[in-house]
Amino acid sequence: MSLSRKGLSTLWVYCSIVVIFLSIVVATATISPAAATHHTITDDHPRSLSTGWVDNPPKSLSHKWTISGVTNMVHAPGVTVAATNNEVFRVNPDDGSRLWEYSRKDATVCDVQQAWGDVVVIYNPGHGCTDITRLDSETGEYVSQASYATDQDQARMVFGNESDLLAVATPHMVRVLRDELVTTAEFGQKVDPENPSSVNRCNIFDVSVGPESFAVAHDCTSTGTGTTHVTVLESKPEDSTEPGTVVDVDTRTTDSVTIPVVTLAQVQFVTQGVNPTAFTWQIDKDKEEVGSRPVNEWEYGLGGASFDGIGYVWLVGTTLQQRYGSEDVSQHTHKTVGASGLPMEIDGRLLFPTFTGVSLWNPDNGHVTPINFDTPVNTKKISVSGSTVAVLSEGSLIGFSAS
Repeated sequence: MSLSRKGLSTLWVYCSIVVIFLSIVVATATISPAAATHHTITDDHPRSLSTGWVDNPPKSLSHKWTISGVTNMVHAPGVTVAATNNEVFRVNPDDGSRLWEYSRKDATVCDVQQAWGDVVVIYNPGHGCTDITRLDSETGEYVSQASYATDQDQARMVFGNESDLLAVATPHMVRVLRDELVTTAEFGQKVDPENPSSVNRCNIFDVSVGPESFAVAHDCTSTGTGTTHVTVLESKPEDSTEPGTVVDVDTRTTDSVTIPVVTLAQVQFVTQGVNPTAFTWQIDKDKEEVGSRPVNEWEYGLGGASFDGIGYVWLVGTTLQQRYGSEDVSQHTHKTVGASGLPMEIDGRLLFPTFTGVSLWNPDNGHVTPINFDTPVNTKKISVSGSTVAVLSEGSLIGFSAS
C-alpha cells in the first residue's frame, strides 16, 4: 500500500508534532525540581510523639550522638529534620543516622521550616531563593512545589499555626502561602517594568503571622529613607493578593523593629534605638496603642506561637511570656526568664532551650523544671523525637536523652 504525496506530507506534520511534544516533556522532566532530586528512604520509622519523661523529668540529659555540618533544624510533630547547604534529612533519634534524605542537584538550601506538620524547603537554583518544596516530614516524600521569581539570595519562613498560613520573607518582599503553596497575599517592593526607576523600595525587618492577619516591620517608601512602620494586613483578601491594611503604625524610628506575636485582637512589636520599647497595639477595634514597656537594647522580639490549651507564648530577649484564654498580649498569665530560644509543646507542657540545657514549663501553674545537659552547648533551637532532645549548636546537631 502506498501513500500519496498529500498523505506523506500530513504524516510528516503529525510526526513533527509528536517529536516536538516529546521533546518538551523530556526537557520539562529534566529541568523540573522533582526530577532533579536525590531522594532515599532507609527505614520505616513512624513519628514518636511522646517523650516518656514529661511527668517525671530527669535532672540531666546525656549526650548520645553528634552530626556535624548542620546549618538548620526544624521540629515537625514527633520528627527531627536537619538541613545542610545542599540537603534536607530526617534524623533517627536513636543513633543520629538518616531515615530519609532529599536534595536538589541544581540548587542550595535557603531555609527550611515546619508547616502543616510537614517540612517546607526554599531552594536557590542559582538566581535567587525562588523554589519552594513541601516534603512529608515522616517519609520525606515530595508533596508539592511552587516557584516565585526573586533575585534575593536570602529568604526565611514563618508559619502561623492558627491560620495554617506560611509567610516567606526576602529582604524586600513578603509572600503568604496556603498549604498548596499558592499565594494568598503579598506585600513589599514594587517595580514598574516600564519605568524601572519608579520603585516603591522596601526593607523588610520582620514578619509575624496571626490567625486572620500578618504583620510586617518595614521601611517601604519611594526613596527608601523613611521611618520604620509596622503594618498589619489581611492574610486572605477576597478579591486579589493585594491585602487591605488593618493597622499601620509609624514607629518614628529608622532602626529595625521586630514582631514577636500577632493575635486576633493585638500586635506586639519591639523597637530599638535611643529608648527601646515593647509596644502593644489593638488591631480589631480601637486600633490604638494599649500598652508599652521599656526594654534593654539587646531585647529583641524573637517570635511567638499559639498552642492549643496553652494560649499565646512569645519571647522578648530571654523572657518567655504566656497568655492563656485571651488575645490580650499586653498582659501575661505566666512568664519565665533564661530562655535562649522559642519553646515547643510536648504533652501539654512547654519545653524551651536555656543556656545550660532545657527547661520544662507547666503552663497550668507556671512551674519551671530545669534539665541540664552533660555536654556544654550553645543553642537557640531544639527538637524532640521520642525521648531524644536534639539541639542545634554552632554548626552541629547534638542528641541528648535521659540516662
